[in-house]
Amino acid sequence: MSWRDGLRKGRSHLLFALVLAAGGLLVVNIEDDTLEQETGGTPRSGSSPAISTVAPSTPTPPAPLPSVSKLASRAAPRASDKKRAYVQIGAYQSEARAAREGRQVLRELGDPADIGVRIEPFRSLYRLQLGPLAAPDAAPLCQRLVSQGRDCRLVWRDQKTSSKTGG
Repeated sequence: MSWRDGLRKGRSHLLFALVLAAGGLLVVNIEDDTLEQETGGTPRSGSSPAISTVAPSTPTPPAPLPSVSKLASRAAPRASDKKRAYVQIGAYQSEARAAREGRQVLRELGDPADIGVRIEPFRSLYRLQLGPLAAPDAAPLCQRLVSQGRDCRLVWRDQKTSSKTGG
């Protein structure tokens, strides 16, 4: 092998290494931008260890369910009341993140069987909604979520719309 062939092979290896380094730098910058958007702040380098210890938490018991007498005394829905309520608790850039957050909120609420997670695409976001709920049940659930430090907004849908966009 001549010294020219060796130099040519060496240059191709150097170029390949530079391309890999540039690609790695690009991925790190994309991840930093995503983290900044999700957390609302810039990542601090070197301010905290990569692995931090977390004290084990004791699970909090779910809020008590209403008694049977309260449920029985609730008035039956009127036939003219065609609206159903959803509680919107966030909007996320990825459908997977919205689904994860929805499962987490349901676990925090004690996994109620009558509340489902609905993810509704809207422009470049995915709206996370819980429901469908009867109108009298929506406001107390929203108040409970707000007391837990979550955002909450009531969204009304008629039954035709909610059946088409189930999730």
